[in-house]
Amino acid sequence: MTMGSGKTLVTLSALSYLREPGHILVVAPRNIAVDTWPEELFDWDIPLQVTSFNITPPGMVGKNGRRSKGQRNLKPAEFKTLVDNIGTDKPGLYTVGSDRFTDLVQRIIYAGEPRVRPVGCARDDGVIDLDAVRDAFSEIEDRYAALCLDRVEAAPEAERGAVDDQYSEIKAALGQARLVKLKPGTASGGAPTVVFAHRDPKKAKRLRAEQVRHDLADVITAVTGHPFRVAVIVAKPDYRQWPFPTVIIDEAQGFKNPQSLRWKAMIAVRPHIRRLIELSGTPTPEGAHEIWPQIFLLDQGDTFGTSYTDHLATWFTPEQVVQNQVTRWQISRWNETQLHQAISHLAISAENTELHLMGFGPPITHRVPLSADLMNAYQAFARDALLSVLLTGLTELRERAYDQSMAATADMFAVTAAEDDARRRAQCSGLDKSETEGAVSEARQRAIGATGDTAVARAAYDAVTLDDASAHYIEAVNGGVLRNKLLQFAAGAVYIDLDKGADGYAKATSLTSRPTLQLHSAKFDKVIDICDQHFATGGDGSVLIAYRFDFEKTILIDRLRRAGYLGARAYNGMPDTKKAWNRGEIPVMLVHPASAGHGLNLQFGGHTLIWTTLPDSNEHYGQTPARLNRLGQTKPVVVHTILTENTIDMAMPGALSDKQASQERLMQATRSEFKSSIAGAIAAVNRAHRQ
Repeated sequence: MTMGSGKTLVTLSALSYLREPGHILVVAPRNIAVDTWPEELFDWDIPLQVTSFNITPPGMVGKNGRRSKGQRNLKPAEFKTLVDNIGTDKPGLYTVGSDRFTDLVQRIIYAGEPRVRPVGCARDDGVIDLDAVRDAFSEIEDRYAALCLDRVEAAPEAERGAVDDQYSEIKAALGQARLVKLKPGTASGGAPTVVFAHRDPKKAKRLRAEQVRHDLADVITAVTGHPFRVAVIVAKPDYRQWPFPTVIIDEAQGFKNPQSLRWKAMIAVRPHIRRLIELSGTPTPEGAHEIWPQIFLLDQGDTFGTSYTDHLATWFTPEQVVQNQVTRWQISRWNETQLHQAISHLAISAENTELHLMGFGPPITHRVPLSADLMNAYQAFARDALLSVLLTGLTELRERAYDQSMAATADMFAVTAAEDDARRRAQCSGLDKSETEGAVSEARQRAIGATGDTAVARAAYDAVTLDDASAHYIEAVNGGVLRNKLLQFAAGAVYIDLDKGADGYAKATSLTSRPTLQLHSAKFDKVIDICDQHFATGGDGSVLIAYRFDFEKTILIDRLRRAGYLGARAYNGMPDTKKAWNRGEIPVMLVHPASAGHGLNLQFGGHTLIWTTLPDSNEHYGQTPARLNRLGQTKPVVVHTILTENTIDMAMPGALSDKQASQERLMQATRSEFKSSIAGAIAAVNRAHRQ
């Protein structure tokens, strides 16, 4: 479904009728997780308890017994408590930001034996069980830290530093460990055993030391009033602990990278998910090759196989190759059609024909010129930046060619012998695997340096030219870096490398946290002009400004407030800020597309958007205006784009439109006009909304 067409509401309505027993987990960009889903549940009076793994609930009671006025991000201890209580809570809906999903999975699968009582609830009979010891873990940590401090202070002065380092490592390992089991006492009267687990074998080994276990046993005994022994094991993941039979991935394109930690975490728990639902208005913003990871999560390889590499080789052809690595893929129109048909049983693209959004007014592009001096400076800056990247690339390519030639001409018998000797020495010295690999690598390099032909290597070094560096580093590897530098100049400032104590540091950070050299104010002046004209002509609603660079945000807030817009502020991701915007209390709000897209409802606050600098991501480019063009918007959304003339700015709209073409073909191909049952369900939901 397209952006703003009610994916959240349709999903909730479907789950009201077809809900699996147990908890529901929504994984979404943070703003959607903390705001959109709870808001929809409340607005439509859907009887599901909602819990966020990112922010505190409204009116949360603090340690002082007072209710908080607003919401804030969860502290680490609060996050852990929420996760640990999942097994004892009533079935409900949980939301988690995509950036925290991996932490959630790790916390669950390494939990050990499940809790039988919520955190902080003691047994009526006073028996100390595993949950009671878990609840006392913070006090156990504090008392053990005090014991460590006593040991450090009691150590001889010459050894105190080493002892302090040793106990610091042990305390850190203890803080990361989990209490996973409580073994009952032995028949002969032996005390029960508290079992700690740590995922890192090295840190588990530190905690397993006899003195550490003895100290921990004493501390636990003192805290609980009952004698205990301590054992330490290496933690093993138990995916059977996964408590969410239903998982919804909102904005599923966030799981398009099969190398990301969040994707791997989802794959790990996927066999224990009975129903997985993916929602997206822009499933492939950068091209059709991004669909495989999302489809694999749904069917675990039934449609496109289990190899991403094989999938790419089957459906796509390389469009750009750099250093034997494909950096860009292309797909023929025929293959694209076949790919769409292959996923038709899994992917439903439904156009909400009864949802009439206001849409967009004619786009307005403002071209701001630079003075002749600034234009000359821009061209010189571009030339210097290009030369810097070229020279860096030339050096790296030459060094790589030299190393490869040395390896190709070296005596491999001598190299192998050196590696074997280094490996034996490392084993005799008791080095671990990583240290052994480092020693072997150093021995290999020494042997290659001693036996390789330096004359041949030098010739290979000299044979690399600036043309090679241009092909490898400008077009692919550092193209984004170079473009960013030029876009900064066009925006009005550039980031500079300046040490904190250097002359000029205070001036360079007067408005920004990172040293910045301000060059011109062409775009900033135009933003003020647009805002002045909007409010002077009686324009309804507030103005939303989308920025790219952090210096744009800080400089603009300063300029706006000096221009009389005292309520101007940046969006901070909290529900209270969004509500203030929608009530019209913020005249001008600045948002970054990466943190203020995806399901954020800003349609009640205004209908005017200003792009100061366009993003590279087509996803961000499409999602940001859709925050205003949503159900409830009463006027066409007006989008202003500011471009600096004769700079790289002018190429940005065309680059984004090329990406959009592939995205639109995918959405059109899976448009479910023939799946009338789905379209009918959406229409029914919309009719209910109007009633």
